[in-house]
Amino acid sequence: MPAPQRIDLHELRHSWYAVLTGITYGQVYLITRRGVPFAQLQPFELQDQTLEPNMPYDDAISTTMQRLTTHLTDETLAKLMGISEVLFKTGLRTGYLPQDALVRLDALDDLVKVIELQGHLSPLLWMTLPRGALKQRSPLQSLQLPWTPDSPNFLAIRRLAVVSTTPDHPEEE
Repeated sequence: MPAPQRIDLHELRHSWYAVLTGITYGQVYLITRRGVPFAQLQPFELQDQTLEPNMPYDDAISTTMQRLTTHLTDETLAKLMGISEVLFKTGLRTGYLPQDALVRLDALDDLVKVIELQGHLSPLLWMTLPRGALKQRSPLQSLQLPWTPDSPNFLAIRRLAVVSTTPDHPEEE
């Protein structure tokens, strides 16, 4: 059984579907309230074999995930996609992800490509620096909330990335 993944009660309320999907794939969750563990979610039984969806392998999804893990850690990418680490590893292996995670994966892939154009900061470092336009939060902190490619937080981060790659416009801090 994999190591328990810590999840705050507030985060659980917003990502319950991803948590249930993770449990389906064998992930165990340690639920915390204000940082103090108080409950654990785990499957009743572990299957003898890893659950595999009845869908064909999608090399493009797996390749995109692998490329992004060279810029962001597995844990960071899984969290940004709103999925458990177990589901993330299954996605790497099978090329299958839930639709909402695929939408986020595509948006993150586009964002990382834009950040790479600037050349002077790695995407992970760029994502961890606080930004004035994000109320002194880093892009990584701003995307911890449930987001979609058309949500205000993601659009603000995308604008920052585009502005920082334009030579005539230094990044707004």
